[in-house]
Amino acid sequence: MSGNVQIISDAYAAFAAGDVPSVLSMMSSDIVWNEAENFPYADGNPYIGPDAVVQGVFASPSLTATPRTTP
Repeated sequence: MSGNVQIISDAYAAFAAGDVPSVLSMMSSDIVWNEAENFPYADGNPYIGPDAVVQGVFASPSLTATPRTTP
């Protein structure tokens, strides 16, 4: 795999494993993260820097909510 493809592959694997520290270590210190426009939990758009991403995105209620099931 080329270098960039390996980085992206590693990032997806870390996301899938819930390995937030590894994901954050791959981010630039000046990352600017934007959630989708009108996304109800994107009240901090844009999130600037890894600390803002972890507080505003990874700590989002949408990531911790219990999935709904239908009878």
